[in-house]
Amino acid sequence: SELEPTDLAQQLDYQVQHLLVDEFQDTSSEQYKLLTQLIAGWQPDDGRTLFLVGDPMQSIYRFREAEVGNFLKAWQGQVGQVALSQLNLKVNFRSTAGVVNWVNDAFKKVLPKESDIEKGAVSYSDSIAFSKDDSVAVTEHWALNQTANQEALDILTVIKNRIAEMEEEAANDSAAGKTESKLKKIAILGRSRSSLMGIALLLKQQQIGFRAVDLENLAERQEVQDVFALSRALLHLADKAAWIALLRSPLVGLNLKDLSALIGDLPYKTTWSAIERFRCQNNQTGNITATHQAWCFEENTGLSEIGQQRLMHAIPVIENAIKRLGSLPFATLIRETWLQLDGPQTVENKLALENVDVFCQTLASSDNENLDMQQLQKQMETLFARPDSSPESQRIELMTMHKSKGLEFDTVILPGLGKKPRSDDANLVSWFQFLSDAGQEQLVIAPIDQKGQANSSLRTLLKTFESEKQGYELGRLLYVATTRAKAHLHLFGSVRYQPTEKNIENGDYKLVANKDSLLESLWPYAEADFKRLMQDYDPATEALYEAELPLPKVSRLPIDRQGFSDYSAEPLFSVNRVVDKSVDVKQNIIQESEVKPETEQESLVFNQQNALLNTTVGNLVHAIFEQMVAEDLENWNESTLKTRLSLYQQWLQQQGLPEKDMPEALRRVQKSIQNGLNNPKLCWALSPDFADSATEYPLTSLENGQVANHIVDRTFIDESGVRWIVDYKTSVSDDKNVDKFIEYQTEKYQPQLARYGQLFEQIEQRPQKWVLYFSYLDIWHELN
Repeated sequence: SELEPTDLAQQLDYQVQHLLVDEFQDTSSEQYKLLTQLIAGWQPDDGRTLFLVGDPMQSIYRFREAEVGNFLKAWQGQVGQVALSQLNLKVNFRSTAGVVNWVNDAFKKVLPKESDIEKGAVSYSDSIAFSKDDSVAVTEHWALNQTANQEALDILTVIKNRIAEMEEEAANDSAAGKTESKLKKIAILGRSRSSLMGIALLLKQQQIGFRAVDLENLAERQEVQDVFALSRALLHLADKAAWIALLRSPLVGLNLKDLSALIGDLPYKTTWSAIERFRCQNNQTGNITATHQAWCFEENTGLSEIGQQRLMHAIPVIENAIKRLGSLPFATLIRETWLQLDGPQTVENKLALENVDVFCQTLASSDNENLDMQQLQKQMETLFARPDSSPESQRIELMTMHKSKGLEFDTVILPGLGKKPRSDDANLVSWFQFLSDAGQEQLVIAPIDQKGQANSSLRTLLKTFESEKQGYELGRLLYVATTRAKAHLHLFGSVRYQPTEKNIENGDYKLVANKDSLLESLWPYAEADFKRLMQDYDPATEALYEAELPLPKVSRLPIDRQGFSDYSAEPLFSVNRVVDKSVDVKQNIIQESEVKPETEQESLVFNQQNALLNTTVGNLVHAIFEQMVAEDLENWNESTLKTRLSLYQQWLQQQGLPEKDMPEALRRVQKSIQNGLNNPKLCWALSPDFADSATEYPLTSLENGQVANHIVDRTFIDESGVRWIVDYKTSVSDDKNVDKFIEYQTEKYQPQLARYGQLFEQIEQRPQKWVLYFSYLDIWHELN
């Protein structure tokens, strides 16, 4: 407190000599108190200065607890015991005289004549334009009974005309030899995101590029809805809504008739069981591997030929995904399945691909074992789709008025000024702060009234005060939006006009703007214009305003499409492991993931959960050993390892490893690398000074008419001319079974090392030595 300052406050009192606070009009009551405490010990003429900067007419953040009354109190000439001098800046260097003059004329009527600290009322202060261009810069597009769709079409016309004008201006400047000027931008500023969606849709359909800032929720994007439906369907085979969404989506592309024929109202427990009835009779056991033999959709006469072909492509992919559930991170499975369903061909641009990546990253950050789709849905609703960053989109920007504060644009368009906002929920508690006659802050509080009962007089009074404060801020929000314009300002607003014949005869119809709309704030200025519209109004023209926005077409991929090439996001930590194609399929899965199941007699279980843990640990250890060779082993020690553990943890998280497995994974990685650093033989083998030294060395062979790729973990030629072939293994074994385990691993991997040796023999003739290095067990095992 001011009377009993803390040690920190006293220390700051000595250190703080000059204090500047920008955007002071948006300070909260707590921030204002903090400021008064910081300057509590200041004395006149002690050489310290307080500089507060702000524009109270731009205070628009009450929803963040900002109170413009704090600025008004300071404007009276004092904060705490520090006296202040007022300096009012009037010159507007941004806008042309045409814009500035219109703002002056309008907001003298919009903002209150007198300021009021308690109610947050800020009177208008005139501006003087630095620019002398006083040509007409503001166009008011007022209308009666205009629909939002028609307004959007009118805005599209304004945008097209302005683009044509800007292109003509640029051509004239170029012809005149003028240097390239700053890009002129058009901004459409809405009170809310919903007021901009129709315009965004039109711009997309007209293929006019634009940049939307925090406009569209990620969950509202079609590509995200498709991959989300895929996720839900795979997680819950009985989620009929998700399956219908998936089958109807561009990933499968069934029409409604085929969808009904496929699942309809049949009495199946799950949607997948309804689909499985089309499994061919000779493939009930799943022994047939050919896709066209496994499913017999043509046996259902209700399915169209195109529908059969679409299912023939999609269902085997989905079936494979169901079988792989749990064998790899769910986010990885979803992304791979989406790619196999040619998902990238269903999207409009690279931004949509990035949106899918964001979804998969969000999915990867969730608990793989206890995924909560409802929680994931809520999380997606807090994220926004990526804005277009292409050069052609930089000319037009869509954003809310609040987002535009502090920015400027050549042309500003304000849509939906007459639109009524969504009603706010009733506050549990209402309160009002004010200053007593003695200058002390006072607080009045009223709780919400019981349901079904009328509001108490106190709550009614506080709601009235709140409504006034909200109305004053609404006027300031409109001021912020209009003053973003440098040269051109377009305002769009409509008022409902439905007079009776008696009203028309008597001329007593009262035209009013929607309550709490931005047009209501502007009504003192715009009312006369609307009255003129009312006099000239012809009901027959209303038909012109019934325009409907074109609906987006359902996207379906062509049947004869070429498969989309793999699209993958850049990994945080590069790990390149190439599969040895020459081995048996089941054996290959085990080898690629570095999972080493022991024999049945040894009672060690190979399960899906351990597969993911072993996969990520194995790949990471291989990558670190490769890095140690590249960076020179002399630069590596246990301290180096510890400083990089956080990076390794990030990479493991990126691979989708569950948090519960993270400590074990890091323990294995750390132990494997520590063992390697302390093993003289491995350190010798990792030296980059050998002849023909290589890590992750690729070899290619032709076997049985097929190309086979092989990767040698570490190879080099020693001083004696011997070719060394080293294969790393990160397997974990019970201490009691180490000898049996090494015997089993030797028997298992000796053919692989022999194959590597044969490939080298085709290149060179020299002696060879083969090694299996078990990093976790710290065993260097040389094979015969």
